[in-house]
Amino acid sequence: METVDIGKKCVLLFDFNNLAIRSFFGVKEITEDPNDIQWGLWMWNVFNSIYQSLWKFKNVYEVILAVDDSNSWRKAAYNRYKESRKDKKKESKIDWQELYKMLNKLANEFKHHMPFKVLKVKSAEADDIIGVLARTFETPCVIIARDEDYFQCFSKNKNLRVYDPISQVLYAPNDIEGGNIKDFLMKLVFCGQRKDDIPNIITPDDWGLTEETKGKRRPGFGDAAFNKIKDDLKGFINKGYTNKIYGKIDLHANLKRNRMLMDFDKIPNTIVDRIYNAYNNSHNLPPMENVYLFFEKYQMKSFMEDITTIENKLSALY
Repeated sequence: METVDIGKKCVLLFDFNNLAIRSFFGVKEITEDPNDIQWGLWMWNVFNSIYQSLWKFKNVYEVILAVDDSNSWRKAAYNRYKESRKDKKKESKIDWQELYKMLNKLANEFKHHMPFKVLKVKSAEADDIIGVLARTFETPCVIIARDEDYFQCFSKNKNLRVYDPISQVLYAPNDIEGGNIKDFLMKLVFCGQRKDDIPNIITPDDWGLTEETKGKRRPGFGDAAFNKIKDDLKGFINKGYTNKIYGKIDLHANLKRNRMLMDFDKIPNTIVDRIYNAYNNSHNLPPMENVYLFFEKYQMKSFMEDITTIENKLSALY
């Protein structure tokens, strides 16, 4: 394995939900029944992903696992946030309730057995936890997740890197819009994000709910549209926009909506304070002997047999 050195001290930040669900689908592929999951193998896979990252990145002294709370402040602020996921989960054969139950169980097991700082904060998503901490740490950090949202953190921390574990690409600030992170963030805000059901700048909140727009395709606004106006974003907003079906669009309101949902600077202060409190109270790690107890509890024989090497590597986190 090729190793990466980004500094004398390095913090790894994992989007734990992203990692756990990605690992779940990796394990699911080897089973015929989507709900007949080998949970022990899944736990093995999740731990191994974290453990291998300790070998890939040099000088790691802290590992943070950011866990989604079941109630996001974004959903409370904008009720259409991630609305399509509910229907997709209903159509899926996967028992999502059981998966989330096991995910939270594993996060709790790691908290009590591993020298990882497991952070779950009321009303916060993993994005919030990582977005707040990665931008304020002074030491080099690596965010390990497949989510472009994290690139905006480069504006506050030039020692930060973002590692995509699927494509195995390590991103530095200059890799994103030539280092112009402000342009990247504004493009994100103007274009929205389909995966989270955040509409683009020219789509109103109630598109698809009114009689005029039911069943109608959302107005398009992608990279090409943004590039045409990026030199005069303020002028575009002030000029306004009229849709043939809907009529006049309140671009000021839509910009405010999207910045609230996507710009980490707009995370509510209450959430930010909770994140700092959770981090500051996470420094009491479980004793090293708990690592072996975890492997023994879940019959992870290969890790039990290699316990000396594993303990030596994990000792750097104490």
